[in-house]
Amino acid sequence: MKHFILFISATVFILTGNAAPAQITVVREGAEKLLTATAKWLGKSSTKEAGKELAEYGGEAFVRTLSQRLLKEGGEEALEKVAGLTARYGPDVLRAVDNAASPTMLLRALDELPEQQIGAAIKRLSAGQSGKILADQVQRHGAGPLLAEIAHPGVGVRLVEHLGYDGIRLAQRVGSDEVIVVARHVDDIAKLPTGERAGILRLLYDDQKRMVEFMGRFIERNPGKSLFTTAATTIVLTNPERVLGGGEIVFDAEGNPRVVSKPGLLDKVLAPIVTPLGTSIANIILPVLAFGAFVWIAIKLWFVYRIHRLKLAVAEQAPVQDPKDPPDA
Repeated sequence: MKHFILFISATVFILTGNAAPAQITVVREGAEKLLTATAKWLGKSSTKEAGKELAEYGGEAFVRTLSQRLLKEGGEEALEKVAGLTARYGPDVLRAVDNAASPTMLLRALDELPEQQIGAAIKRLSAGQSGKILADQVQRHGAGPLLAEIAHPGVGVRLVEHLGYDGIRLAQRVGSDEVIVVARHVDDIAKLPTGERAGILRLLYDDQKRMVEFMGRFIERNPGKSLFTTAATTIVLTNPERVLGGGEIVFDAEGNPRVVSKPGLLDKVLAPIVTPLGTSIANIILPVLAFGAFVWIAIKLWFVYRIHRLKLAVAEQAPVQDPKDPPDA
């Protein structure tokens, strides 16, 4: 029995002892494939010839580590896939894959893209910290974040990061100019309770143009204020036609929001007064304006009355002609 145990122990030792060098060889060969693919993209005939350029992309140590990750998660198939992409799109592929928590999931998402968009996606995925954020969203939502970011560089991933699949859907529906406006509100929209968030998103889906215009007006006229607080959102959702028809959200002295109809001349005059100084000043000015209007109307009526009296006086003073009298020559 003792000899049998010694035999098993020796066998395990031999197998494990030989496994390490074999694994190192596989990793080294995998790294060589990636380095060769990079050199090919650089237009060099060998990795030695492309040594300096390769060093700028992390060098052999970086590539060996990446090769080990690929082999561990996706085997030879994943490594061959990355080598092929690298030969076609360059070392940005290696950086993009390195930014992903799961290289195989990233490769699967790239496979779902139209061929003409793969290069742009790889470029975005390889861009440092923003590339890591994008790769994280790809792991959560598949190819959708890539399509959103390609359509709206620097903004699409922000929509997805805060709104998930709703962000992907918005990125597909909203134009380039409009998406910038939406992105400025996306933090506040994401913080809303589920029902209210769904209501705002529904307005964006169903009446995109007017809703984005309203959001843009709010930013312009209320710098530093948040539109999508719970109170303001309730007003928007309960008065959608007034808001989308040109109405505005304004704030009283206590910071409470209210909706006003499309502003005319009087609103434009009073808006800078009501918002910073409160309604008390407005309560003084409005009666003054009303009194002034009353005086103006009274004066007009008095002039009309005087003209009418003068006409009557002239008519009373005119001589009455006898029908028998001959007409004046």
